[in-house]
Amino acid sequence: MGKDSKGVGHTLCMKYSIVFTEYDPDGVNLSMSHASLKSILENTKENFEIVHVRDASSYTSAINEGLTRAIGEYIVFVSNDIFLQETQWLTKFTREGIGGWRFLPFYLTNELRPDFSCWSISRNAFNEMGLMDTSYEEGMYFEDDDYIYTARQKNIPLFNAEIRLEHLEGQTLNKLFPKRNEMIKHNREIFRKKWNV
Repeated sequence: MGKDSKGVGHTLCMKYSIVFTEYDPDGVNLSMSHASLKSILENTKENFEIVHVRDASSYTSAINEGLTRAIGEYIVFVSNDIFLQETQWLTKFTREGIGGWRFLPFYLTNELRPDFSCWSISRNAFNEMGLMDTSYEEGMYFEDDDYIYTARQKNIPLFNAEIRLEHLEGQTLNKLFPKRNEMIKHNREIFRKKWNV
């Protein structure tokens, strides 16, 4: 069974860190979060730790907190609206680079990219990549695309883990980010200027 990570600077002592990210400051989706976490515990047989990141101010800050606290050789991020449907899911992320549970087209370029609602990064890749760009800390959007572009720039492989799961997309976004369109526009401009897209 997993255990919670405490602090920073641990010696690596396990293979997997599962970072469970939850955006629910008012507790309106606690039942969904509990069910999602239960699906992780029931479908994971390997040695792992759980790093629970709750009520982060943005997706970027949540991911960076998880990256900082995780001690595993492979760091796997699971959003609280994910429900796993297979027991071999974690081993499919045991690869160098950055992987997503599926690939989706990036709408600005139509390039296929990992879906960051459930994704992984190997320790070696993280050592090359570092944390996400904090320029995107206003809510969410485009920080994952920025991270993928950085990975490509550094020749870090991207892979499709092809994991069976259910994703209840957008369950918390509208509640937490009522000015969603403004947030998308703000972060899109940061991304376009940085990458000339």
